[in-house]
Amino acid sequence: TKVHSFRTPRTSGIMKHHTMWRSLLLLGIVGAADVSEYPSFWPKPRVFSNGTMELSVVPGSLMFHSSMPSPLLDGAWKRTTSLMFPWTSGSISKEDQMGSNARLTEVFVEVKEIVSLHVQPPTLGVNERYHLDIVPSTDDLSWKCNITAETVWGAMHGLITLSQMVEPLQPTEEGKREYVIRAAPWSIEDYPVLPHRGLMIDTARHFLPTSTIRRQIDALSMNKMNVLHWHVSDAESMPYESTAFPDLAAKGAFIKEATYSKQEVKDIIDYAAERGVRVIIEFDMPGHNYAWSLAYPSLFVNCSDMYPTDTRFWVASFDPTNEKLYSFLDTFLREVAQTFPDQVIHLGGDEVQYSCWNESRAIREYMAKHNLTLTDLYATFESKVHSIAAKYNKSVQSWDEVYVSAKEVLPKDAIVQVWRGMETLTDAVKDGFRAVLSAPYYLNSGFDMGGLQVSWTSIYSNDPIPQDLTKQERDQVLGAEACIWGEEVNQFNIDQRVWFRGSMLAERLWSLQGNHTDKIGPDVLVRSIKQQCRMMRAGIKATPIDDRDVLPRRSLWNQCELDLPQRKH
Repeated sequence: TKVHSFRTPRTSGIMKHHTMWRSLLLLGIVGAADVSEYPSFWPKPRVFSNGTMELSVVPGSLMFHSSMPSPLLDGAWKRTTSLMFPWTSGSISKEDQMGSNARLTEVFVEVKEIVSLHVQPPTLGVNERYHLDIVPSTDDLSWKCNITAETVWGAMHGLITLSQMVEPLQPTEEGKREYVIRAAPWSIEDYPVLPHRGLMIDTARHFLPTSTIRRQIDALSMNKMNVLHWHVSDAESMPYESTAFPDLAAKGAFIKEATYSKQEVKDIIDYAAERGVRVIIEFDMPGHNYAWSLAYPSLFVNCSDMYPTDTRFWVASFDPTNEKLYSFLDTFLREVAQTFPDQVIHLGGDEVQYSCWNESRAIREYMAKHNLTLTDLYATFESKVHSIAAKYNKSVQSWDEVYVSAKEVLPKDAIVQVWRGMETLTDAVKDGFRAVLSAPYYLNSGFDMGGLQVSWTSIYSNDPIPQDLTKQERDQVLGAEACIWGEEVNQFNIDQRVWFRGSMLAERLWSLQGNHTDKIGPDVLVRSIKQQCRMMRAGIKATPIDDRDVLPRRSLWNQCELDLPQRKH
Protein backbone atom coordinates (compact mmCIF):
# COMPACT_ATOMS: atom_id res chain seq x y z
CA THR A 1 0.00 0.00 0.00
CA LYS A 2 1.20 3.50 -0.80
CA VAL A 3 0.21 6.58 1.18
CA HIS A 4 0.11 10.13 -0.27
CA SER A 5 1.30 8.64 -3.56
CA PHE A 6 0.47 9.99 -6.98
CA ARG A 7 2.38 7.24 -8.83
CA THR A 8 0.55 3.93 -8.60
CA PRO A 9 2.30 0.60 -9.16
CA ARG A 10 1.93 -1.13 -12.49
CA THR A 11 0.11 -4.42 -12.61
CA SER A 12 1.94 -7.62 -13.48
CA GLY A 13 1.75 -10.37 -16.08
CA ILE A 14 -0.94 -10.21 -18.77
CA MET A 15 -2.70 -7.25 -17.15
CA LYS A 16 0.56 -5.29 -17.06
CA HIS A 17 1.08 -5.87 -20.80
CA HIS A 18 -2.55 -4.96 -21.49
CA THR A 19 -2.31 -1.71 -19.48
CA MET A 20 0.97 -0.67 -21.09
CA TRP A 21 -0.37 -1.38 -24.59
CA ARG A 22 -3.45 0.72 -23.86
CA SER A 23 -1.33 3.58 -22.55
CA LEU A 24 0.97 3.56 -25.58
CA LEU A 25 -2.03 3.48 -27.91
CA LEU A 26 -3.56 6.39 -26.02
CA LEU A 27 -0.39 8.43 -26.12
CA GLY A 28 0.29 7.63 -29.74
CA ILE A 29 4.04 7.27 -29.23
CA VAL A 30 6.37 4.72 -27.66
CA GLY A 31 8.47 5.93 -24.73
CA ALA A 32 6.05 8.61 -23.52
CA ALA A 33 5.10 9.17 -19.89
CA ASP A 34 2.58 6.56 -18.79
CA VAL A 35 -0.37 8.67 -17.75
CA SER A 36 -2.04 5.60 -16.23
CA GLU A 37 0.47 5.90 -13.38
CA TYR A 38 -1.15 9.13 -12.19
CA PRO A 39 -4.53 9.15 -10.42
CA SER A 40 -7.18 11.38 -11.94
CA PHE A 41 -8.22 13.34 -8.85
CA TRP A 42 -9.05 17.03 -9.14
CA PRO A 43 -8.81 18.66 -6.70
CA LYS A 44 -6.26 16.48 -4.93
CA PRO A 45 -7.62 14.65 -1.85
CA ARG A 46 -6.04 15.56 1.47
CA VAL A 47 -5.04 12.01 2.55
CA PHE A 48 -5.21 8.73 0.65
CA SER A 49 -3.62 5.31 0.29
CA ASN A 50 -3.91 2.78 -2.52
CA GLY A 51 -2.83 -0.61 -3.80
CA THR A 52 -2.08 -2.26 -7.14
CA MET A 53 -5.30 -3.83 -8.48
CA GLU A 54 -7.09 -2.73 -11.65
CA LEU A 55 -10.89 -3.00 -11.51
CA SER A 56 -13.35 -3.04 -14.37
CA VAL A 57 -16.42 -0.83 -14.11
CA VAL A 58 -19.32 -1.81 -16.35
CA PRO A 59 -22.07 0.71 -17.27
CA GLY A 60 -25.47 -0.40 -16.03
CA SER A 61 -24.12 -2.99 -13.61
CA LEU A 62 -23.42 -0.85 -10.53
CA MET A 63 -25.84 -1.19 -7.61
CA PHE A 64 -26.33 2.10 -5.71
CA HIS A 65 -27.96 2.48 -2.32
CA SER A 66 -27.83 4.98 0.54
CA SER A 67 -28.49 5.05 4.25
CA MET A 68 -31.69 7.04 3.81
CA PRO A 69 -33.97 8.18 0.97
CA SER A 70 -32.79 11.46 -0.54
CA PRO A 71 -33.70 13.16 -3.83
CA LEU A 72 -30.39 15.03 -3.57
CA LEU A 73 -28.38 11.80 -3.39
CA ASP A 74 -30.44 10.14 -6.11
CA GLY A 75 -29.81 13.11 -8.40
CA ALA A 76 -26.12 13.13 -7.50
CA TRP A 77 -25.81 9.45 -8.36
CA LYS A 78 -27.50 9.97 -11.72
CA ARG A 79 -24.99 12.73 -12.53
CA THR A 80 -22.13 10.55 -11.27
CA THR A 81 -22.99 7.75 -13.69
CA SER A 82 -23.14 10.20 -16.61
CA LEU A 83 -19.67 11.49 -15.65
CA MET A 84 -18.27 7.98 -15.24
CA PHE A 85 -19.76 6.70 -18.48
CA PRO A 86 -19.97 9.62 -20.92
CA TRP A 87 -20.30 7.30 -23.93
CA THR A 88 -23.83 5.90 -23.77
CA SER A 89 -23.20 3.29 -26.45
CA GLY A 90 -20.34 1.04 -27.45
CA SER A 91 -19.33 0.02 -23.90
CA ILE A 92 -18.20 -3.51 -23.20
CA SER A 93 -21.06 -5.34 -21.50
CA LYS A 94 -21.11 -7.17 -18.21
CA GLU A 95 -21.39 -10.46 -20.09
CA ASP A 96 -18.24 -9.65 -22.11
CA GLN A 97 -16.26 -9.14 -18.92
CA MET A 98 -17.64 -11.95 -16.76
CA GLY A 99 -14.78 -13.76 -15.08
CA SER A 100 -12.08 -11.76 -16.85
CA ASN A 101 -11.29 -9.18 -14.20
CA ALA A 102 -12.18 -7.89 -10.75
CA ARG A 103 -15.11 -5.48 -10.97
CA LEU A 104 -16.66 -2.66 -8.96
CA THR A 105 -20.23 -3.84 -8.41
CA GLU A 106 -21.68 -1.75 -5.56
CA VAL A 107 -21.70 1.84 -4.29
CA PHE A 108 -23.05 2.63 -0.81
CA VAL A 109 -23.40 6.16 0.59
CA GLU A 110 -23.94 6.76 4.30
CA VAL A 111 -24.95 10.26 5.43
CA LYS A 112 -25.01 10.71 9.20
CA GLU A 113 -27.03 13.94 9.23
CA ILE A 114 -30.76 13.63 8.48
CA VAL A 115 -31.30 14.59 4.85
CA SER A 116 -34.29 16.74 3.93
CA LEU A 117 -36.63 15.38 1.28
CA HIS A 118 -36.79 18.92 -0.12
CA VAL A 119 -34.02 20.73 -1.97
CA GLN A 120 -32.26 23.02 0.48
CA PRO A 121 -29.08 24.90 -0.50
CA PRO A 122 -25.84 24.44 1.44
CA THR A 123 -24.77 27.14 3.86
CA LEU A 124 -21.47 28.87 4.57
CA GLY A 125 -19.19 26.64 6.60
CA VAL A 126 -21.20 23.43 6.17
CA ASN A 127 -19.28 20.21 6.80
CA GLU A 128 -17.98 18.98 3.41
CA ARG A 129 -15.75 16.16 4.67
CA TYR A 130 -16.13 12.65 3.28
CA HIS A 131 -14.39 9.27 3.54
CA LEU A 132 -14.22 6.91 0.56
CA ASP A 133 -13.10 3.27 0.52
CA ILE A 134 -12.92 0.89 -2.43
CA VAL A 135 -12.48 -2.62 -1.03
CA PRO A 136 -13.35 -6.25 -1.87
CA SER A 137 -16.99 -7.15 -1.27
CA THR A 138 -17.98 -10.82 -1.31
CA ASP A 139 -14.83 -12.08 -3.03
CA ASP A 140 -11.73 -10.83 -4.86
CA LEU A 141 -13.72 -10.35 -8.07
CA SER A 142 -16.52 -8.20 -6.58
CA TRP A 143 -15.57 -4.86 -5.08
CA LYS A 144 -17.60 -2.10 -3.45
CA CYS A 145 -17.23 1.63 -2.84
CA ASN A 146 -18.29 2.97 0.56
CA ILE A 147 -18.71 6.74 0.98
CA THR A 148 -19.35 8.13 4.46
CA ALA A 149 -20.10 11.78 5.22
CA GLU A 150 -21.71 13.89 7.91
CA THR A 151 -23.75 15.81 5.33
CA VAL A 152 -25.17 15.24 1.88
CA TRP A 153 -22.73 17.88 0.58
CA GLY A 154 -19.75 15.82 1.70
CA ALA A 155 -21.32 12.76 0.11
CA MET A 156 -21.69 14.63 -3.19
CA HIS A 157 -17.99 15.44 -3.14
CA GLY A 158 -17.26 11.77 -2.54
CA LEU A 159 -19.32 10.83 -5.59
CA ILE A 160 -17.43 13.40 -7.68
CA THR A 161 -14.20 11.77 -6.55
CA LEU A 162 -15.53 8.34 -7.49
CA SER A 163 -16.50 9.61 -10.95
CA GLN A 164 -12.93 10.84 -11.44
CA MET A 165 -11.45 7.48 -10.48
CA VAL A 166 -13.26 5.74 -13.36
CA GLU A 167 -11.18 6.17 -16.52
CA PRO A 168 -12.27 5.26 -20.04
CA LEU A 169 -9.83 3.33 -22.18
CA GLN A 170 -9.51 3.90 -25.89
CA PRO A 171 -12.08 1.90 -27.88
CA THR A 172 -11.13 -1.50 -29.23
CA GLU A 173 -10.89 -2.23 -32.95
CA GLU A 174 -14.57 -3.27 -32.73
CA GLY A 175 -15.45 0.15 -31.34
CA LYS A 176 -16.17 -1.05 -27.80
CA ARG A 177 -14.92 0.86 -24.75
CA GLU A 178 -13.83 -0.32 -21.32
CA TYR A 179 -13.80 1.61 -18.05
CA VAL A 180 -11.36 0.92 -15.22
CA ILE A 181 -10.39 2.02 -11.72
CA ARG A 182 -6.63 1.73 -11.25
CA ALA A 183 -4.57 0.92 -8.16
CA ALA A 184 -7.29 -0.44 -5.86
CA PRO A 185 -7.90 -0.80 -2.96
CA TRP A 186 -8.37 2.86 -2.08
CA SER A 187 -8.88 4.75 1.16
CA ILE A 188 -9.47 8.49 0.96
CA GLU A 189 -10.07 11.07 3.70
CA ASP A 190 -10.90 14.43 2.20
CA TYR A 191 -12.10 17.91 3.16
CA PRO A 192 -11.45 21.48 1.94
CA VAL A 193 -8.91 23.95 3.24
CA LEU A 194 -11.32 26.89 2.81
CA PRO A 195 -15.14 27.02 2.99
CA HIS A 196 -15.80 29.65 0.30
CA ARG A 197 -14.63 28.57 -3.16
CA GLY A 198 -16.35 30.59 -5.84
CA LEU A 199 -16.79 32.14 -9.24
CA MET A 200 -18.33 35.53 -9.97
CA ILE A 201 -20.24 35.90 -13.24
CA ASP A 202 -21.54 39.15 -14.74
CA THR A 203 -24.92 39.12 -16.51
CA ALA A 204 -25.25 42.90 -16.83
CA ARG A 205 -22.65 43.72 -19.50
CA HIS A 206 -23.71 40.76 -21.65
CA PHE A 207 -26.85 38.81 -20.85
CA LEU A 208 -26.10 35.13 -20.18
CA PRO A 209 -28.83 32.58 -20.96
CA THR A 210 -29.83 30.32 -18.09
CA SER A 211 -28.27 27.36 -19.92
CA THR A 212 -24.89 29.14 -19.78
CA ILE A 213 -25.30 29.82 -16.05
CA ARG A 214 -26.20 26.17 -15.43
CA ARG A 215 -23.09 25.11 -17.33
CA GLN A 216 -20.92 27.20 -14.99
CA ILE A 217 -22.66 25.55 -12.03
CA ASP A 218 -21.86 22.14 -13.53
CA ALA A 219 -18.20 23.15 -13.80
CA LEU A 220 -18.15 24.44 -10.22
CA SER A 221 -19.55 21.15 -8.96
CA MET A 222 -17.09 19.05 -10.98
CA ASN A 223 -14.24 21.03 -9.37
CA LYS A 224 -15.68 20.91 -5.83
CA MET A 225 -16.29 24.67 -5.81
CA ASN A 226 -19.35 25.79 -3.91
CA VAL A 227 -20.25 29.45 -4.61
CA LEU A 228 -21.77 31.12 -7.66
CA HIS A 229 -21.55 34.87 -7.08
CA TRP A 230 -24.10 36.32 -9.51
CA HIS A 231 -23.41 39.96 -10.38
CA VAL A 232 -26.82 40.31 -11.95
CA SER A 233 -27.08 44.06 -12.61
CA ASP A 234 -24.83 47.01 -13.35
CA ALA A 235 -24.87 50.34 -15.18
CA GLU A 236 -25.57 48.69 -18.54
CA SER A 237 -28.62 46.61 -17.65
CA MET A 238 -30.94 45.40 -14.90
CA PRO A 239 -32.27 41.99 -16.05
CA TYR A 240 -33.74 40.78 -12.72
CA GLU A 241 -37.55 40.80 -12.78
CA SER A 242 -38.73 42.26 -9.49
CA THR A 243 -42.30 41.59 -8.40
CA ALA A 244 -42.42 44.75 -6.30
CA PHE A 245 -40.82 46.95 -8.96
CA PRO A 246 -41.48 45.40 -12.38
CA ASP A 247 -40.29 48.53 -14.23
CA LEU A 248 -36.72 47.80 -13.11
CA ALA A 249 -36.38 45.03 -15.69
CA ALA A 250 -39.04 46.34 -18.07
CA LYS A 251 -37.03 49.52 -18.61
CA GLY A 252 -33.57 48.47 -17.40
CA ALA A 253 -33.02 45.28 -19.41
CA PHE A 254 -31.51 45.46 -22.88
CA ILE A 255 -34.63 43.88 -24.39
CA LYS A 256 -37.69 42.14 -23.00
CA GLU A 257 -36.24 38.69 -23.71
CA ALA A 258 -32.99 39.44 -21.86
CA THR A 259 -34.44 39.12 -18.36
CA TYR A 260 -34.56 36.55 -15.57
CA SER A 261 -38.05 35.70 -14.36
CA LYS A 262 -38.76 34.64 -10.79
CA GLN A 263 -39.20 31.05 -11.97
CA GLU A 264 -35.91 31.10 -13.88
CA VAL A 265 -34.13 32.47 -10.79
CA LYS A 266 -35.68 29.77 -8.62
CA ASP A 267 -34.68 27.10 -11.13
CA ILE A 268 -31.07 28.33 -11.08
CA ILE A 269 -30.99 28.35 -7.26
CA ASP A 270 -32.42 24.81 -7.14
CA TYR A 271 -30.08 23.60 -9.87
CA ALA A 272 -27.12 24.94 -7.91
CA ALA A 273 -28.37 23.51 -4.60
CA GLU A 274 -28.71 20.06 -6.14
CA ARG A 275 -24.99 20.29 -6.98
CA GLY A 276 -23.82 21.67 -3.63
CA VAL A 277 -23.41 25.26 -4.87
CA ARG A 278 -24.59 28.39 -3.06
CA VAL A 279 -25.92 31.33 -5.09
CA ILE A 280 -24.95 34.75 -3.75
CA ILE A 281 -26.78 37.48 -5.62
CA GLU A 282 -25.23 40.92 -6.11
CA PHE A 283 -27.07 44.17 -6.68
CA ASP A 284 -24.38 46.83 -6.91
CA MET A 285 -25.16 50.12 -5.12
CA PRO A 286 -25.05 53.07 -4.63
CA GLY A 287 -23.20 53.29 -7.97
CA HIS A 288 -22.85 50.95 -10.93
CA ASN A 289 -26.62 51.05 -11.36
CA TYR A 290 -27.48 53.54 -14.11
CA ALA A 291 -29.98 51.04 -15.62
CA TRP A 292 -32.11 51.35 -12.47
CA SER A 293 -32.49 55.07 -13.09
CA LEU A 294 -34.34 54.39 -16.36
CA ALA A 295 -37.27 53.22 -14.24
CA TYR A 296 -36.85 55.30 -11.06
CA PRO A 297 -34.97 58.51 -11.92
CA SER A 298 -36.19 60.32 -8.78
CA LEU A 299 -34.00 58.05 -6.63
CA PHE A 300 -30.83 59.16 -8.43
CA VAL A 301 -28.64 62.19 -8.45
CA ASN A 302 -29.39 63.97 -11.72
CA CYS A 303 -26.13 63.88 -13.61
CA SER A 304 -27.65 64.02 -17.05
CA ASP A 305 -26.89 67.71 -17.54
CA MET A 306 -23.39 67.41 -16.15
CA TYR A 307 -22.07 64.43 -18.08
CA PRO A 308 -22.57 63.05 -21.59
CA THR A 309 -24.26 59.69 -21.99
CA ASP A 310 -21.06 57.65 -22.29
CA THR A 311 -19.77 58.76 -18.89
CA ARG A 312 -23.18 58.97 -17.22
CA PHE A 313 -23.05 55.20 -16.89
CA TRP A 314 -20.20 55.45 -14.38
CA VAL A 315 -21.12 58.50 -12.36
CA ALA A 316 -24.84 57.73 -12.01
CA SER A 317 -25.68 56.91 -8.42
CA PHE A 318 -28.44 56.67 -5.90
CA ASP A 319 -29.04 59.93 -4.05
CA PRO A 320 -27.98 58.98 -0.50
CA THR A 321 -29.79 62.02 0.96
CA ASN A 322 -33.20 60.94 -0.38
CA GLU A 323 -35.16 59.24 2.39
CA LYS A 324 -37.55 57.70 -0.15
CA LEU A 325 -34.56 55.71 -1.43
CA TYR A 326 -34.33 53.72 1.80
CA SER A 327 -38.04 52.90 1.77
CA PHE A 328 -37.59 51.65 -1.81
CA LEU A 329 -34.55 49.57 -0.84
CA ASP A 330 -36.34 48.13 2.19
CA THR A 331 -39.13 46.81 -0.04
CA PHE A 332 -36.72 45.61 -2.70
CA LEU A 333 -34.34 43.84 -0.31
CA ARG A 334 -37.23 42.18 1.50
CA GLU A 335 -38.25 40.64 -1.81
CA VAL A 336 -34.66 39.65 -2.63
CA ALA A 337 -34.23 38.05 0.80
CA GLN A 338 -37.32 35.94 0.18
CA THR A 339 -36.14 34.94 -3.31
CA PHE A 340 -32.50 34.08 -2.55
CA PRO A 341 -32.18 31.73 0.45
CA ASP A 342 -28.43 32.13 1.07
CA GLN A 343 -27.61 33.94 4.29
CA VAL A 344 -25.29 36.28 2.37
CA ILE A 345 -26.30 39.02 -0.06
CA HIS A 346 -23.79 41.11 -2.01
CA LEU A 347 -24.48 44.85 -2.25
CA GLY A 348 -21.49 46.00 -4.26
CA GLY A 349 -20.35 49.40 -3.04
CA ASP A 350 -17.38 49.79 -5.39
CA GLU A 351 -16.13 52.66 -7.52
CA VAL A 352 -18.65 55.27 -6.37
CA GLN A 353 -17.92 58.49 -8.22
CA TYR A 354 -18.26 61.29 -5.69
CA SER A 355 -18.01 63.87 -8.49
CA CYS A 356 -21.71 63.57 -9.24
CA TRP A 357 -22.66 63.98 -5.59
CA ASN A 358 -20.38 66.99 -5.26
CA GLU A 359 -21.96 68.68 -8.30
CA SER A 360 -25.41 68.54 -6.66
CA ARG A 361 -26.33 71.68 -4.78
CA ALA A 362 -28.90 69.77 -2.71
CA ILE A 363 -26.31 67.22 -1.59
CA ARG A 364 -23.73 69.89 -0.75
CA GLU A 365 -26.32 71.66 1.40
CA TYR A 366 -27.24 68.38 3.09
CA MET A 367 -23.61 67.65 3.91
CA ALA A 368 -23.10 71.16 5.28
CA LYS A 369 -26.22 70.90 7.44
CA HIS A 370 -25.16 67.54 8.90
CA ASN A 371 -21.42 68.32 8.98
CA LEU A 372 -20.56 65.43 6.64
CA THR A 373 -17.79 64.84 4.13
CA LEU A 374 -18.40 62.89 0.93
CA THR A 375 -16.83 59.84 2.58
CA ASP A 376 -19.10 60.30 5.60
CA LEU A 377 -22.11 60.40 3.28
CA TYR A 378 -21.00 57.17 1.63
CA ALA A 379 -20.60 55.54 5.06
CA THR A 380 -24.08 56.72 6.04
CA PHE A 381 -25.55 55.00 2.98
CA GLU A 382 -23.67 51.77 3.72
CA SER A 383 -24.77 51.81 7.35
CA LYS A 384 -28.41 52.11 6.32
CA VAL A 385 -28.36 49.35 3.68
CA HIS A 386 -26.51 46.99 6.02
CA SER A 387 -29.20 47.62 8.62
CA ILE A 388 -31.94 46.86 6.10
CA ALA A 389 -30.22 43.62 5.12
CA ALA A 390 -29.84 42.63 8.79
CA LYS A 391 -33.57 43.25 9.25
CA TYR A 392 -34.14 40.41 6.78
CA ASN A 393 -31.49 38.14 8.34
CA LYS A 394 -28.84 38.72 5.69
CA SER A 395 -25.13 39.31 6.13
CA VAL A 396 -23.68 41.66 3.54
CA GLN A 397 -20.71 40.92 1.32
CA SER A 398 -19.33 43.95 -0.49
CA TRP A 399 -16.30 45.13 -2.42
CA ASP A 400 -13.38 46.41 -0.37
CA GLU A 401 -14.19 50.12 -0.84
CA VAL A 402 -16.96 49.64 1.71
CA TYR A 403 -14.46 48.41 4.30
CA VAL A 404 -11.87 51.08 3.49
CA SER A 405 -14.30 54.01 3.66
CA ALA A 406 -16.98 52.79 6.06
CA LYS A 407 -15.47 50.20 8.39
CA GLU A 408 -16.44 52.18 11.49
CA VAL A 409 -20.16 51.65 10.76
CA LEU A 410 -20.05 48.06 9.48
CA PRO A 411 -21.39 45.17 11.57
CA LYS A 412 -18.81 42.52 12.36
CA ASP A 413 -20.65 39.93 10.30
CA ALA A 414 -19.86 41.94 7.14
CA ILE A 415 -17.77 40.15 4.51
CA VAL A 416 -15.11 42.12 2.63
CA GLN A 417 -14.43 41.02 -0.95
CA VAL A 418 -10.91 42.20 -1.67
CA TRP A 419 -10.09 43.14 -5.26
CA ARG A 420 -7.39 45.78 -4.81
CA GLY A 421 -4.54 44.00 -3.01
CA MET A 422 -3.49 41.60 -0.29
CA GLU A 423 -2.76 44.45 2.13
CA THR A 424 -6.48 45.22 2.32
CA LEU A 425 -7.23 41.57 3.08
CA THR A 426 -4.74 41.60 5.94
CA ASP A 427 -6.14 44.85 7.34
CA ALA A 428 -9.73 43.63 7.12
CA VAL A 429 -9.21 40.39 9.03
CA LYS A 430 -7.01 42.11 11.61
CA ASP A 431 -9.93 44.51 12.15
CA GLY A 432 -12.17 41.53 12.86
CA PHE A 433 -14.01 41.21 9.54
CA ARG A 434 -14.41 38.12 7.39
CA ALA A 435 -12.88 38.35 3.93
CA VAL A 436 -12.95 36.76 0.48
CA LEU A 437 -10.01 37.30 -1.89
CA SER A 438 -10.41 38.13 -5.60
CA ALA A 439 -7.49 40.47 -6.30
CA PRO A 440 -5.25 37.87 -8.01
CA TYR A 441 -8.12 36.13 -9.80
CA TYR A 442 -9.57 38.61 -12.31
CA LEU A 443 -9.81 36.25 -15.26
CA ASN A 444 -10.68 39.04 -17.71
CA SER A 445 -7.34 40.76 -17.07
CA GLY A 446 -5.29 40.90 -20.25
CA PHE A 447 -8.44 41.02 -22.35
CA ASP A 448 -10.79 43.96 -21.70
CA MET A 449 -8.67 45.31 -18.81
CA GLY A 450 -5.32 45.34 -20.63
CA GLY A 451 -2.10 44.28 -18.96
CA LEU A 452 -1.08 40.66 -18.50
CA GLN A 453 -3.44 37.72 -18.34
CA VAL A 454 -3.70 35.89 -15.04
CA SER A 455 -1.77 32.68 -15.60
CA TRP A 456 -2.86 29.35 -14.20
CA THR A 457 0.57 28.94 -12.61
CA SER A 458 0.18 32.13 -10.57
CA ILE A 459 -3.29 31.04 -9.44
CA TYR A 460 -2.03 27.62 -8.42
CA SER A 461 1.21 28.70 -6.78
CA ASN A 462 0.28 31.57 -4.49
CA ASP A 463 -1.43 31.21 -1.13
CA PRO A 464 -4.61 33.34 -0.79
CA ILE A 465 -3.99 33.58 2.94
CA PRO A 466 -1.32 36.07 4.08
CA GLN A 467 1.46 34.47 6.09
CA ASP A 468 1.57 36.95 8.98
CA LEU A 469 -1.86 36.20 10.45
CA THR A 470 -2.82 34.58 13.72
CA LYS A 471 -4.94 31.41 13.61
CA GLN A 472 -8.07 33.41 14.44
CA GLU A 473 -7.30 35.89 11.67
CA ARG A 474 -6.62 33.07 9.20
CA ASP A 475 -9.99 31.55 10.03
CA GLN A 476 -11.62 34.83 9.01
CA VAL A 477 -10.29 34.42 5.45
CA LEU A 478 -13.28 32.49 4.14
CA GLY A 479 -11.76 31.74 0.76
CA ALA A 480 -11.59 33.26 -2.70
CA GLU A 481 -13.51 33.90 -5.90
CA ALA A 482 -12.39 34.09 -9.48
CA CYS A 483 -14.12 36.98 -11.26
CA ILE A 484 -15.08 37.08 -14.92
CA TRP A 485 -16.42 40.54 -15.76
CA GLY A 486 -18.67 40.72 -18.77
CA GLU A 487 -17.47 43.60 -20.95
CA GLU A 488 -15.89 41.14 -23.40
CA VAL A 489 -17.52 37.91 -22.25
CA ASN A 490 -20.75 36.34 -23.43
CA GLN A 491 -22.32 32.90 -23.73
CA PHE A 492 -19.93 31.93 -26.52
CA ASN A 493 -16.59 32.48 -24.79
CA ILE A 494 -17.18 32.38 -21.02
CA ASP A 495 -16.17 28.71 -20.73
CA GLN A 496 -12.80 29.34 -22.34
CA ARG A 497 -12.09 32.44 -20.26
CA VAL A 498 -12.89 30.72 -16.95
CA TRP A 499 -11.95 27.09 -17.38
CA PHE A 500 -9.31 25.64 -16.99
CA ARG A 501 -7.89 28.48 -14.84
CA GLY A 502 -10.89 28.25 -12.54
CA SER A 503 -10.02 24.61 -11.91
CA MET A 504 -6.56 25.65 -10.76
CA LEU A 505 -8.17 27.93 -8.18
CA ALA A 506 -10.39 25.01 -7.14
CA GLU A 507 -7.40 22.85 -6.16
CA ARG A 508 -5.68 25.84 -4.59
CA LEU A 509 -8.66 26.41 -2.27
CA TRP A 510 -9.50 22.76 -1.58
CA SER A 511 -6.12 21.09 -1.21
CA LEU A 512 -3.17 23.44 -0.81
CA GLN A 513 -1.68 25.46 2.02
CA GLY A 514 1.33 27.74 1.67
CA ASN A 515 3.08 28.82 -1.52
CA HIS A 516 3.80 26.15 -4.15
CA THR A 517 5.97 27.83 -6.78
CA ASP A 518 8.39 24.90 -6.80
CA LYS A 519 5.81 22.10 -6.74
CA ILE A 520 4.11 22.25 -10.14
CA GLY A 521 5.34 18.97 -11.55
CA PRO A 522 4.10 16.13 -13.77
CA ASP A 523 1.52 15.15 -11.18
CA VAL A 524 -0.33 18.47 -11.43
CA LEU A 525 -0.08 18.65 -15.21
CA VAL A 526 -1.27 15.11 -15.89
CA ARG A 527 -4.16 15.37 -13.44
CA SER A 528 -5.19 18.74 -14.86
CA ILE A 529 -5.16 17.36 -18.42
CA LYS A 530 -7.43 14.51 -17.36
CA GLN A 531 -9.80 16.94 -15.62
CA GLN A 532 -9.93 19.18 -18.69
CA CYS A 533 -10.92 16.15 -20.76
CA ARG A 534 -13.67 15.26 -18.29
CA MET A 535 -15.03 18.79 -18.47
CA MET A 536 -15.08 18.71 -22.26
CA ARG A 537 -16.95 15.40 -22.16
CA ALA A 538 -19.52 17.08 -19.89
CA GLY A 539 -20.08 19.87 -22.43
CA ILE A 540 -17.86 22.52 -20.82
CA LYS A 541 -15.55 24.09 -23.39
CA ALA A 542 -12.48 24.22 -21.16
CA THR A 543 -9.21 25.37 -22.74
CA PRO A 544 -6.32 22.89 -22.95
CA ILE A 545 -3.13 23.13 -20.92
CA ASP A 546 0.32 23.01 -22.51
CA ASP A 547 1.55 19.51 -21.75
CA ARG A 548 5.01 19.68 -23.32
CA ASP A 549 6.76 19.13 -19.98
CA VAL A 550 5.14 15.75 -19.34
CA LEU A 551 3.63 14.42 -22.57
CA PRO A 552 4.78 14.40 -26.18
CA ARG A 553 3.31 16.88 -28.63
CA ARG A 554 1.21 14.20 -30.32
CA SER A 555 -0.31 12.95 -27.09
CA LEU A 556 -3.97 12.10 -27.55
CA TRP A 557 -4.59 13.00 -23.91
CA ASN A 558 -4.19 16.63 -24.87
CA GLN A 559 -6.29 16.11 -27.98
CA CYS A 560 -9.36 14.77 -26.18
CA GLU A 561 -11.62 16.97 -28.33
CA LEU A 562 -11.01 14.35 -31.02
CA ASP A 563 -12.77 11.69 -28.92
CA LEU A 564 -15.89 13.19 -27.36
CA PRO A 565 -19.27 11.55 -26.81
CA GLN A 566 -22.21 12.74 -28.88
CA ARG A 567 -24.12 15.37 -26.94
CA LYS A 568 -27.52 16.92 -27.40
CA HIS A 569 -27.35 20.65 -28.13
